[in-house]
Amino acid sequence: MAISGSPSDPLYNRLLSTKGIYTVFDFLVAALSAERLTALDISLSRPYQHLNALLSAAHHLSSDGIIKPSCIKTLRLGYESYDGETEMEQANPVELRTQSDAAPLLELFSECHSLEHLFLNLPTVCWQGERNTQALRKLLQNKHDLSFLTVSFSTVYGSGNMIEVLSDCLAPNIASKTLCKLSIFGLMDIVQKDVSQLQLSLQASGLICERFSARTNRRGMWDVMVMSNRRAIVGEAVTDAFKDFQLQEIMIKRHGSEKCPKCHFACTAYKITSHASPHHGRWLVECIHANARDLGGHTWRLVPGPME
Repeated sequence: MAISGSPSDPLYNRLLSTKGIYTVFDFLVAALSAERLTALDISLSRPYQHLNALLSAAHHLSSDGIIKPSCIKTLRLGYESYDGETEMEQANPVELRTQSDAAPLLELFSECHSLEHLFLNLPTVCWQGERNTQALRKLLQNKHDLSFLTVSFSTVYGSGNMIEVLSDCLAPNIASKTLCKLSIFGLMDIVQKDVSQLQLSLQASGLICERFSARTNRRGMWDVMVMSNRRAIVGEAVTDAFKDFQLQEIMIKRHGSEKCPKCHFACTAYKITSHASPHHGRWLVECIHANARDLGGHTWRLVPGPME
């Protein structure tokens, strides 16, 4: 676990190898008690006891209500799990349920009304449940200066309300054009309409979607792997990734059931983006075994676009 902050001080650049709550608690109290603390970075990695110690310390501080950090402008809470998530799931289930709730940690920083940069990357188990959803709402509400937000939900399922929380809490920042960048990772089971509405509001505010990846699950909902929006530079020629994704969905529905008559493999429909291709900008349906120079009887053909 690494704790760093601003103003700079040896206290804020310490690497903790302890797994116990007391050392983490003492360092966290000392950091949050510092005057004019404007930036705080807490980065954790395996083993999972480091994360549990931090969450337990936050629980005690939230319960006491004595320390309420309010001057922080940049907050980063990151957990690099590697295969640690599997390790956590193999831990004692009772201990995991009581110590992996992220709500106290999120609520601890909810009084930071001057937040400008916020980065959250916590394992799946920390986001599950209505309490954590409401804690995220509390953290994001009334943060009128928030300009940069990154949230990694680590592929958490059953939390469709998270997109509603993000849309509601960020609405003032989007409308005032304060929000400059929004990145969301691993948010599963989302209603397509909710994602589209958020994207429309971001677009109206002058933000462009530079990365978007999702898939339709068995329930007909979207599993959003990445959704990254940023403010466009004046005069910048950009392609909206969300619009391209929507067009791709239309083409998949139109040609998704098609199979190659030679090998019987499913065909793929996509837009040719290579500027080196004479067919740049056209749509193509092809078999995985097809080669434009030597088709060998496999499917490879240009098709009308989604709006044609």
